Amino acid sequence: MLPVIIEGVFDLLFGWVGYLATVLPRVSVRWDAVAMFVASLALATVVAHLTFSWFHREFQQRREQSVTRWRWKWTLVLMAGFLLLFAAGISFVGVTHQMSWLATSPEPLVGRGVLLARLNNPSRWHLKFLGTAFDNTLDTYTPEGYYAKLKGDPPQNWILPMLPFLSYRNDETDPELPWNEGRNRDMARRIVPELINHELRNAPVRDADGWGMAHYAGNTHVFDRESPLPKREDYHQSQAMLIGPVNTGFQPWMKPGNTRDPLAPWNTASGFGGPPGRQETTVLLMDGSVKTIPTSVDREVLRALATGGLPTDD
Repeated sequence: MLPVIIEGVFDLLFGWVGYLATVLPRVSVRWDAVAMFVASLALATVVAHLTFSWFHREFQQRREQSVTRWRWKWTLVLMAGFLLLFAAGISFVGVTHQMSWLATSPEPLVGRGVLLARLNNPSRWHLKFLGTAFDNTLDTYTPEGYYAKLKGDPPQNWILPMLPFLSYRNDETDPELPWNEGRNRDMARRIVPELINHELRNAPVRDADGWGMAHYAGNTHVFDRESPLPKREDYHQSQAMLIGPVNTGFQPWMKPGNTRDPLAPWNTASGFGGPPGRQETTVLLMDGSVKTIPTSVDREVLRALATGGLPTDD
């Protein structure tokens, strides 16, 4: 019970820090909307000042008092109070919804410490997020549509169609342009938190040209196929590796071709690999499960990871 209490107190005091660290890299500012908000607020403030001035003057005249001017300071204080009340109302509605969802959720309110699990193996959580995004991508575009995007002109990296399911907007990239041109250039310089392995100490998150790096790569036998798997169910039934971590030879996350062969030597620039010095590596399988593979794994196990259950290209 004590770990649960500790985690609850930690989340209450510092949970917002981790949330901001995850969300802020994904935030893009719409300056046109900001300008519209500022202009609307300024107009509302002027109208409010004129209205308050009129009421103040009329009130004093009716009471036969000496007329004094309504000050801008009073208007600004009232407007700040209105904005604070508006924000408090929105927050209260959000808290009410969250409490309602928690109260009606079929899952228990208290369970295994999520924070402790994330601290022990953050890579496992990143792989789970990527697996969910991949599954949602196939449901949205179908396997044929997904592979058509990867093999298009210009070709796309396997992560690009998944971005909407990682809280990015579709209009932040342009599939008609190469990965390092137009608005794709700005997107490629951003850091995708799900592609950063925090277990790697001092691993670069950008290269010398400023491109955001990926600490994970896809299985070449899955993403470099000439055609998708015959059936949607094949993706859930296969035990082949989908995505795994790498510890050297990092590539820009948006650049096409960020794939490796599980049969290649591990812990090299052509193969997969976990944190240096660790005797195991966590990988994502096509069925959505996350497995820990020892570095001394048998060659036949690697072969199963590479192509196990995958039908050959026609």
